Amino acid sequence: MTPLPEFDLHYPDGLALLDLGALIDPDAIPRTQHHLPLVEKLSRAIADIERLKQGWRPTPQDLAQAPLLSSWSFAGSLTPGGTYLSGIVTGHPTIQSGAFCTTSVLVAIEARSWTWARTASRFYRIEPGGPAARRR
Repeated sequence: MTPLPEFDLHYPDGLALLDLGALIDPDAIPRTQHHLPLVEKLSRAIADIERLKQGWRPTPQDLAQAPLLSSWSFAGSLTPGGTYLSGIVTGHPTIQSGAFCTTSVLVAIEARSWTWARTASRFYRIEPGGPAARRR
């Protein structure tokens, strides 16, 4: 069994998430031109987390344009706000396909069939089976 990083909330369907809204208030970040992209990303992530908490789950259609992360593993510490994913990315808007990457902070992951994750920046499709599947 794959050790799951520490998350604030766990759901019976396998969702584990970090309650980012309880940790960060985007309204407290200055609205300067430099900070605006960060504020927008965090606001979108917090809105997605709230939707996930209410029972919404992304459909295959929702994830169709999300980058795919293969040969992935957990990176960083397994503590809240300290976990990232790393792996080979395909279809990312700013990273070349086939490149190794480390995501922004992991805020949600579907940990039953390991098919998607939400980071502070975006949703990712993740290679099914979880990190333990590659160690066998």
